Amino acid sequence: MLLQPTSPLRQTQDIDEAASFAFRHQAASVVGVCETGAHPYITKRIAADGTLEDFVPVPIAFNRRQELPPAYIVNGAIYLRRSDSLLETRTFFPAGTHAYVMPPERSIDVDTRHDLALVEWMLQSQTR
Repeated sequence: MLLQPTSPLRQTQDIDEAASFAFRHQAASVVGVCETGAHPYITKRIAADGTLEDFVPVPIAFNRRQELPPAYIVNGAIYLRRSDSLLETRTFFPAGTHAYVMPPERSIDVDTRHDLALVEWMLQSQTR
């Protein structure tokens, strides 16, 4: 199991539940994820001429963001992999990887000073 230090809000409950999930499903790989607010169907990129275009082709028609199917992002909190399989494939994301869904409030991945400030604020708010 890889537990990155950049996921300080992950709880022991998440670790235990991910391990239990892997055991129950006989999963070779389980990765922590959370629902993302930046749905891939609404993300854009800027073309060379400065115009916006879809980042990925949108296969369905929709009028409102709320009508889109849920989308998940790897949160960096838990990477669980059978060691024999990891040594063979050298990836935490082999075919058939299972998702361990975590709530967004425990899924902040500290990559920037802003992320760190948010986590510090959240931890201080919990102790009050």
